[in-house]
Amino acid sequence: MSADLALHQISDHAHEAARVVRASAASPVEALRDHFLAGLERRDPVTGLNDRPEVLAYYRLRPSTRRPARTGGSPLGWSCD
Repeated sequence: MSADLALHQISDHAHEAARVVRASAASPVEALRDHFLAGLERRDPVTGLNDRPEVLAYYRLRPSTRRPARTGGSPLGWSCD
């Protein structure tokens, strides 16, 4: 799996919490907890509990990759180094 495919798969989860909460009759906290525990059971790479070589390569790449600083004034007042 190429890095682009790994990054694309991770970006698929950008709005996952909102989808999970909307689809559940449980409280938001319960819905997210159940979803996370199910992800751990199936060793979903997003949980960090996966030892496939391509997943490990992605997680090794991520901390070593510098991100550009945000511009345009974040409403949260943060920037990436």
